[in-house]
Amino acid sequence: MLLQVYEQTWQWGEYRASFEQITQLAGEVSYPIGIIADVGGIRRIPAQAVLHGSWALRSLPSNVALSIVVTPSAFTLSLLQMIQTLTRYDKIRLARNMRRSTSSATSCTALERSGQLH
Repeated sequence: MLLQVYEQTWQWGEYRASFEQITQLAGEVSYPIGIIADVGGIRRIPAQAVLHGSWALRSLPSNVALSIVVTPSAFTLSLLQMIQTLTRYDKIRLARNMRRSTSSATSCTALERSGQLH
């Protein structure tokens, strides 16, 4: 699992640099990996979030088997659900806190090991 923790404010250039690091790390292994993105600390969602979020989901390496986004914000969860619907990306789970995210990761890992999650 790779963990991303977003600060209160950031720019899209920083996001792209972080995304490139994740792509590089994922490319170094041949097995499935997961990403937990803790966006709960963000105070303001940057402009063009739908555009950038959609690009990121479409650009994830194929061995990313699961992406968990953590935020207590109902607005952010709604925005993420919209991006998920637009991209038809089915490997994302949304969680309101880190405890729920680790629970999602554990259950998905078990499903993957049993061959039920691809």
